[in-house]
Amino acid sequence: MVNTHLDRVIDKIQANLIVFLPLMLSAGIMFYFYLPYEPEWFAGILAALIGLNGLHLTARYDFSLKRALYMVFIVFLVASIGFMAAQIRTAAINAPMLMEDIHGVHINGVVERIDRLGGRKGSRVLIKDVTIDDFPSENTPAKIRIRIIKDDALEAGQRISVRGELMPPPPAVMPGGFNFQRWAFYQKIGAVGYAYYAPSIIQQPDFASEGFIERLRKRVEKHIYTLFAENQTRAEIVTALITGRKTQMAETDKDALRDAGLAHMLAISGLHIGLIVSAVFFFIRLCLAAVPYAALYWPTKKIAAVLALIFAVFYVLLSGASLPAVRAIIMMGIAMLAIVMDRNPISLRLVAFAALVILVILPESILSVSFQLSFAAVASLVIFYERTRLWWQGQYAQKGFMRRVWLYGLGVVATTLVSTVATAAPGLYHFNHFGVYGALSNLFAVPLLAVLVMPSCLVAILLWPLGLDKPFFELAGAGGQLILDIAHYCADLPMAVIHQPYLGVYGFVLWTALGCIIWYWSKNTRRALLVFTALCFVPFFFEKQYNVIVTSDFKLISVKGVNDELLAYGSTSRRFDKSYIAEYYGRNAKDYIRDKKSEHCDPDGCYIEVQDDVFMQIVKFPENYVEACRKAAFVIVDFPITALTEAQRRRGCRVPLLQRFDAWEYGSYGIYIAPNGYVHMQSLYSRDNYRRPWSVPSWR
Repeated sequence: MVNTHLDRVIDKIQANLIVFLPLMLSAGIMFYFYLPYEPEWFAGILAALIGLNGLHLTARYDFSLKRALYMVFIVFLVASIGFMAAQIRTAAINAPMLMEDIHGVHINGVVERIDRLGGRKGSRVLIKDVTIDDFPSENTPAKIRIRIIKDDALEAGQRISVRGELMPPPPAVMPGGFNFQRWAFYQKIGAVGYAYYAPSIIQQPDFASEGFIERLRKRVEKHIYTLFAENQTRAEIVTALITGRKTQMAETDKDALRDAGLAHMLAISGLHIGLIVSAVFFFIRLCLAAVPYAALYWPTKKIAAVLALIFAVFYVLLSGASLPAVRAIIMMGIAMLAIVMDRNPISLRLVAFAALVILVILPESILSVSFQLSFAAVASLVIFYERTRLWWQGQYAQKGFMRRVWLYGLGVVATTLVSTVATAAPGLYHFNHFGVYGALSNLFAVPLLAVLVMPSCLVAILLWPLGLDKPFFELAGAGGQLILDIAHYCADLPMAVIHQPYLGVYGFVLWTALGCIIWYWSKNTRRALLVFTALCFVPFFFEKQYNVIVTSDFKLISVKGVNDELLAYGSTSRRFDKSYIAEYYGRNAKDYIRDKKSEHCDPDGCYIEVQDDVFMQIVKFPENYVEACRKAAFVIVDFPITALTEAQRRRGCRVPLLQRFDAWEYGSYGIYIAPNGYVHMQSLYSRDNYRRPWSVPSWR
């Protein structure tokens, strides 16, 4: 019976091998990125040879589990190809990372991208073709990102010279957190910093130079802000939808969109590209159908598909060609190619093929939240509508205008619910919060975006050179304002957001497995579905959270007390660090209590209960060191360890101890203190994972 069921599963996998290939490839890619060191160049090739040899040997002999073992070697072979793809991609980057801070240097380079920041914060400027005075060319980063306050005269394509300060990309805020160094490495950004003063423009760009699209984006932004001079909020929304820039939006508006489940509307991705392609595709096909000769003798559907894809490519370039947009245009290109080749453009195999192409070209995409969210949503929607297609066809076959309106509303609700459930695991894993009223807000906001806002933006851009764009920009702005009003209304409702503490990687994996089982739904898998459903809730109750988190610069020590209070100790001014750690606990930065205002702290330090009758202590002065080691289960020393007397050093400390030098050497720390007082310390570089091309420890 076991063999029969196993054969049935293998038959299912073989019949849908293209669907499972991205999952197999992802296993090898993830294994590469989670290695604690950079593997040898031949590691992937050796693994692939082992897989091929296993397939060869399995095919030669007959035994009871031959098919199962053969499938295991296929999975191993495809995973090894994913491993090789990640190795090749990393080797192809070849971008030096700055190893230490450098101060007061002259920087020369070409402006590639300018991201305006809100208020008087200036711009975040990406510079390529970099040269740094008195710095070896072989160690000079390919690109750097600096903040320039006086940025009025800056344009993409200019060669500038500026004096400033550079530093390596910062490490993760906490162990297991977002790795900015790795992200910067694959963007070829080897340093970040800021300028002391306004840059000197050495050379102006040519009209047809590399930065033409970026300069066009700047002119579009300037034109939009001029049109909406009296309503900057509408200007920010329209700018975000056309050029993809959200840096100037008010934080309150961003928070409202996120809490209402509408943040995806201002992130250029598959939704926006799909709307643009659909509008252009049906408009061009309608125009061609109105011409009798074209309708009879031309392949109007294929012509419309090609032209729609060209418009979509232009829109992606204008929006900044972010990774989510690039992935979406690859998927859309494959869909349009399917139309040209007379194939079904909407199927799970198409989604899998698009994922396969992206993972081979950009293996690091597997780690990005946008990749995980977009493919989880698209795959789940395709599965849902494939399973319910006959029901929808039967409903739409019946006449009646009100029935069509009802079905449209039902479709929006169903789409929102399905995509919300599908993206729950990666959303909770990365953001630790969930918008309760997402279905309600999307029910009203999605039609506005699809019918009013995006078509108006498209027409406005096309009519801009003729000077006829103003009415359409104003229409788009009005629609965008309505979407923002919906977001604020839903975000202000009671219990609008559920803040979930850290889900954990095991919960994430189990949710993914649950999705695969649902897709393979049959009577024989119902038991497995019920078991996995129960297991998926286990991590919510048993995931161990850090009680104490220490950043690598030792300027922020976050402590979660036994009563769920959050204490912030230190002098950090980085709001990102506080917000990121607060989200890890399912909270926000406003929940922090400063050490100066906490009843657990005094001028000598802090003494905090982290479990029932289990305490940790932060010590400021050497004279309190011995007593802290006697009373607390864990001690953090906020003074140079050399300040201890000889007698104090000989006596030592009976409990685990953390000092500034530890964070300097091993990066940020996460400390879990068990109810019995056992202390588990996890540091960012504790497993030698600094031995990667993108990792730059502070001591290196």
